[in-house]
Amino acid sequence: MRDEEDVDEAGEAGARVFLYSSRDGVRIPFWAESEGIRRIVGILSLLVRMFNETDTCIAIDRIDSGIFEVLLGDILRVLAQRGRGQLVFTAHNLRVLEVLDHKSIVFSTADPDNRFVQVANVRTGNNLRDMYIRSVSLDAENTRLAQKVKTAHVAVALSRAGRVAGDRDE
Repeated sequence: MRDEEDVDEAGEAGARVFLYSSRDGVRIPFWAESEGIRRIVGILSLLVRMFNETDTCIAIDRIDSGIFEVLLGDILRVLAQRGRGQLVFTAHNLRVLEVLDHKSIVFSTADPDNRFVQVANVRTGNNLRDMYIRSVSLDAENTRLAQKVKTAHVAVALSRAGRVAGDRDE
């Protein structure tokens, strides 16, 4: 007779598999891991393939979702320096700008007629992250990288929302 754990819902013989990570001798169930660790494990087979095979191109949307930015930067730096295939990805985390060569980065823009641009006039020693933030903040580029956010409008909206919420509490 089989143990109840060795039988699936249909009564067929089966096996249960539990994933754990191990850090400093402590086993952690995979479901208890952070979103970032689960995300890395989820894309790991793709990254391994891209790293080792020249004829591989991988596209990942929001690669930075939940991943600690220093770890993300380290992974991307290794992939860029030693990977054989290509990795195309989107990210909101600006750490990417500090670890990748500016020639391999393309920015989306707020201009529907010119959706993607590369940053020009980058010199050795320039911090691409600082250049990007300055460009967005000052609206200095010929092509706008993002819609300008007016902080006064944000403050007014928060104030109004607070007054409305305060009226409901009474």
